[in-house]
Amino acid sequence: MISRKVQILAQNLLKEFFLSWAYVFGISMLTGFFFLISSTNLKSTFDSIWGFFAAMTAFCIMVFLLQVPYRIFRLGIQAGISRQTIWLAEWVIFICLLIVIEIISFISNFLLTNGAISNLPLSEIGLQSSYELWRNIALNLTFLTIGTGFSLLNRLGKWIVGIGLPTILFFFIYQLARLYFLMDKATAMHIAKVVQIISNNYVSFILYLLILVGLQYFFTMRQQQRRD
Repeated sequence: MISRKVQILAQNLLKEFFLSWAYVFGISMLTGFFFLISSTNLKSTFDSIWGFFAAMTAFCIMVFLLQVPYRIFRLGIQAGISRQTIWLAEWVIFICLLIVIEIISFISNFLLTNGAISNLPLSEIGLQSSYELWRNIALNLTFLTIGTGFSLLNRLGKWIVGIGLPTILFFFIYQLARLYFLMDKATAMHIAKVVQIISNNYVSFILYLLILVGLQYFFTMRQQQRRD
């Protein structure tokens, strides 16, 4: 049972998201209307309009997840709500947005396959849906955790981390790629097999999710109101 405080926090932020989402829908429909007037292939045009709407929805959710941690924290603290309740409200928002993503993804897959997905066995549809669900959970939880971590930083810190971390990551990947091409073939193949095993290991995936949840909780418990 969701407490009243969690509902209030989640509803306030979700209203903002769905208002932004309505603008995206309106822009997509308005753009699509002009294309439909001059188009001779209605099916292709409709698919393009839906693709644009789906992509913009994903972008809105990504940006919203990056912004929501501090906004909901500030709203909750000003109302005298505990950090644990704020953390629960963030997860209610996360689950609601995940449902939106899954609905959009299902409709997109249906349109891309021209309805052929409905002819697949239920077991195969369920398997594909579960893979997509876990992928969306991992991707969006990553953005939520990053947003919560960024909420601990002031404006200068965000600029430093936002520019510094991608630069360090790019340099690290470059050095790994350089090392990979310089090593002998046998060692390179062995490392490639190890990476493949790790990347396909469900235990590693679950561990990654648990780390994200732990970090997101840790960051939420350390949040403070900023003046900038």
